Amino acid sequence: MGTYHDTDLGASALSKTELDQIALAGGKVGSIGFGYACRGELPAERHGYGFAWVNSRGMGNHGAVVLTPRSTRAAEYLRQGKVRSLMSEHGLAYSDADALYSATRGVKYGLEPEVLTYAVQTRDCRQAWAHFPGEGRGVRRWLAEWTMPETALSVPRLAAVAAVLEAWG
Repeated sequence: MGTYHDTDLGASALSKTELDQIALAGGKVGSIGFGYACRGELPAERHGYGFAWVNSRGMGNHGAVVLTPRSTRAAEYLRQGKVRSLMSEHGLAYSDADALYSATRGVKYGLEPEVLTYAVQTRDCRQAWAHFPGEGRGVRRWLAEWTMPETALSVPRLAAVAAVLEAWG
């Protein structure tokens, strides 16, 4: 039987150039999933970047290490990486991807892939979104009345789509 060992997924040994490349690729250093590797101690800061374990599912041997900004330079690199990801995932032009990323700031669920996909898919339905009833009763009726594309999004996530689209313009 294997033995458990702590890992930081190499975060403590990454160079400034490697961190910049990871940031421009979306900010994910790596992940572990239910094996013998356990979430180890992460460095507090390295070359302007911080690190965080996310998506641990409450387990010690599951999760991903992502970069967090600890400097304005790192924040800009991470922002550029998120914009590039939106461009490639949704086929958006740079200006649209940048505006969409800015529109998600402060919106709960705003950066979830399903929310972003539905926002891009229904962006042209401005008249329907102008009549979005908000959270509560009537949302499913609104979807049917305005013949919006089928979705399994919850009502709070549909509200997030409405907020993102309103900010996106």
